[in-house]
Amino acid sequence: MLKTLAVLDTNVLVSGLCRYDGSATHAIVSSIGVVWDLAITPSVFLEYEEVLLRPAIRRLTGLSRHQTLVVLDYLAQQGLRTTVAYTWRPNLCDETDNKFVECAIASGAEYLVTGNTRDFRAAELGPFAFTVIGPAEFARRIL
Repeated sequence: MLKTLAVLDTNVLVSGLCRYDGSATHAIVSSIGVVWDLAITPSVFLEYEEVLLRPAIRRLTGLSRHQTLVVLDYLAQQGLRTTVAYTWRPNLCDETDNKFVECAIASGAEYLVTGNTRDFRAAELGPFAFTVIGPAEFARRIL
């Protein structure tokens, strides 16, 4: 059986690593590669790395540098590595989110999971087949 393929915005990844209370984000992060597959591109992975290695974020997650590197290694190993052939500019209010849209399009992902769905509402995503979805709804659908 094919697993659901999704792109994970960095805010959901950080939130999932910060929470151990049965939250949707923690369940989502804990089930990467088991219940669903993560699509990544080099630019998405580099953002994960840059953000997760920040001392302030490591304090939030409670992970040591070594533990953070283990998480990043897992994501690199489990992620469906995707190459972006064309850049897309769907008029997002935050230009840095384009990398997630590009990953979703290039990988053929079903979902782009973000804690900031409102940032994608006005975007020109037109005919692309992925759904921008919040973590709670994504967890309800796939877990």
